[in-house]
Parts: sequence; structure tokens; C-alpha cells
Amino acid sequence: MRRPNLHGWAYAHTPPQGTSQQSVLQFFRSGAVEFYVSLNRLLVGPSLILGGRLERRIVVSIERSLEWLKKCDKEAPFIIYVTFFNVRTYKIARVYPGDGGGPGFQQTTNYLPGLLVEHVPASRGELALVLQPTIDTVWQAAGSNRSPFFRSGEWDEQT
Repeated sequence: MRRPNLHGWAYAHTPPQGTSQQSVLQFFRSGAVEFYVSLNRLLVGPSLILGGRLERRIVVSIERSLEWLKKCDKEAPFIIYVTFFNVRTYKIARVYPGDGGGPGFQQTTNYLPGLLVEHVPASRGELALVLQPTIDTVWQAAGSNRSPFFRSGEWDEQT
């Protein structure tokens, strides 16, 4: 469903089976973008999230939002915020099976610090490197030191 609304316009995806909404993309008249995606597609157990998929979802979602902002003639700088809702006790695993994840999120809602993006990166890999502090914070919020998928200045994108 794509439609205008009070704040600008929104695109929402609800599966045909009538289950809960899987994603929403809201473009505000101010140029801000809000993106919601359900973590259900990233779960490999009742409360276990596959970390590589989560990172990819974050990077791809922001990449697509930046592409839409460009189509709307909005130019950098941008501030990017990532927030997680209803994730208390969820764990992030590096691999599955074989990794039960760290201690898990302690907070139900996790508001991560904003990240200033002064220039839009040219590639997904470059964007991931810009987002590395945010992605590391996600892992830290779930009890790990940092993302295991950044090595020697490169992002090992998991598909």
C-alpha cells in the first residue's frame, strides 16, 4: 500500500495472509524518513536474531532511504537514528546453529545515538563502514563487544 498522509506519504507491506505488518516506510514533508521493519524475518529461534541478517537489514534499509531522499532532491547532511522496540531478552547470534548469542538486550526499547552522514556513500560497502559505529552499538546493546563482520576496514556482508 502506498498513499499520501498528513505527514507526507507512506508505503506499507502487509503479507496477504493478513498477519501483522512487516514493514513501513514513512517520508515526512520535512525530508525525514522513518522505516519500520519486523524482526520476525530475522529470527532463527524464539528470541535469537541472526546478526549478519540484522546488519544487512539495517544497511539496506538506510541505503534505500537515502536513494529515495535523492529522488526527492534532498541532499546531505542527514542524521540517521536506529531504534529497536520490544527486544528485551532477544540475543544476537553470529552463526546458527552453534552460537547462542551474547547475554541479550537488557532494555525493551533501545534508542541508539544519531549518526551524522555528511556525504552519501557511493556503495553499500562504504555505507556499512559509515554505519559501523551504529552497528557496533547494536551488538553492544545485546551484550557483545562489537560486530564480528567488520575486519580490516571491510564489511563482510551476510546474505
